[in-house]
Amino acid sequence: MLDKSNKEDISNTSWCPRCLEEGISVQLGPRLYKKEELIDDDLPHDSFDWLECRDCGHIVKDYFN
Repeated sequence: MLDKSNKEDISNTSWCPRCLEEGISVQLGPRLYKKEELIDDDLPHDSFDWLECRDCGHIVKDYFN
């Protein structure tokens, strides 16, 4: 569980900007890929550069990776 009182935890966490606009704090996680998005059943070479919101599905670039 994320401790929001710990500033280090908050600064190392990426939040969904779309959900934040609605007043909801949702932590971004690794992007999920559909089978048809895979290349020869492998993840794209830049798959670790993207984060996805599990709540709304918004996908953002991970600039801290």
